[in-house]
Amino acid sequence: MSMNNTFTLKIMFMRANFQAGLKNFKYMKTKIAKLTLVLCFAVCSMLPGKGYSQLDIMGQLVSGGVSDAEQISEAYLTPFIDAFGANLNSGWYNTAKPHNLLGFDITISFNTAVVPSVARSYDLSALELTGEGDGIAPTFSGKRDDNRPELAYHAHGYELTRFKVPNGTGVGYIPTPVLQAGVGLPFDTDIIVRYLPNIEIGSTGKMGLYGFGIKHSIKQWLPVIDRIPIINLSIMGGYTNFNTSSAVNVSPELINENAIDMTSDDVSFDNQEIVFDVNSYTANLIGSIDIPFFVVYGSVGFAANTANLKMLGYYPIPTVEGGEVVFTDDSVGGKDPIDFTVQGDANKYIPRYNIGMTFKLGLFHLNFDYTYAHYSVASAGIAFSFR
Repeated sequence: MSMNNTFTLKIMFMRANFQAGLKNFKYMKTKIAKLTLVLCFAVCSMLPGKGYSQLDIMGQLVSGGVSDAEQISEAYLTPFIDAFGANLNSGWYNTAKPHNLLGFDITISFNTAVVPSVARSYDLSALELTGEGDGIAPTFSGKRDDNRPELAYHAHGYELTRFKVPNGTGVGYIPTPVLQAGVGLPFDTDIIVRYLPNIEIGSTGKMGLYGFGIKHSIKQWLPVIDRIPIINLSIMGGYTNFNTSSAVNVSPELINENAIDMTSDDVSFDNQEIVFDVNSYTANLIGSIDIPFFVVYGSVGFAANTANLKMLGYYPIPTVEGGEVVFTDDSVGGKDPIDFTVQGDANKYIPRYNIGMTFKLGLFHLNFDYTYAHYSVASAGIAFSFR
């Protein structure tokens, strides 16, 4: 048989396999997407009475001034940002071996980060607050405490407002499901895409996710390792964005029921919203030993994450006028008072170490791994893989 005929047969075989795989891809994409949405709702259903119930309290923070609100929000949310960012930086791979040309996989991973005990509380006295109050307060992942610290704000001998800092959720393990697909390109390179459309979370808000990554084999550039078929070595990098928003309701009565609302029709306390975006980045050197039914893999790398918090709308801020505590257009200030970025703990660039295994059951692959870092992550995934 001539070389041209052999090449033609290979192309025809690849096309037939790709078409069959594409049909399975469409079927599995629908099934896995539905499963991912179910998992997302399951995860988020853990938080409405715990996490989302704290959002109105976070809205109250603005009544003590923008500076105090930003400082407390950062101290309270940073452990959640770090844990959630660690999850988003996990589950990118289950082998160092790239796909063949046009090979692909669809993977759903379930990543769970552990919030260290030192990150479950913060000291109010360490912050530069204008309000009166101190003590140890819970972060998002701290214990629920009805006796948590209280802050009070006064002006000209009058109490403007008084409130307790946001409560902990008691959730020290932050779970995150991630759906992604990868496809093999030339030069032993994979491109990876993550995506979840914005979905409604009951009546509390909505959430969405997207990301992209690339994995490239460096084994081909190392002559000694290239001769060992079961050993693979790759580098990869990935970016993930998670965004969520939730309506809040912070009325003047909630801030100070005895104060007089003198705001004009130009100021409305309706349509208040908290918007939260997390951006996560990772880069890793991956090695694996691939045999027909089993893979052992590991990596070392770095990760970083940042988060942006916005409080949209008008929020009631009291003042004193004529011997009375009142709300006015001037005291309330401008619309959308909070917009700041939090640098996650991972930006200290502490190395992450990962080890895991994959069981290859035909077209389905099951993987389990553990990432050791300041915020360690346990991951499990299932993939439909056509290599």
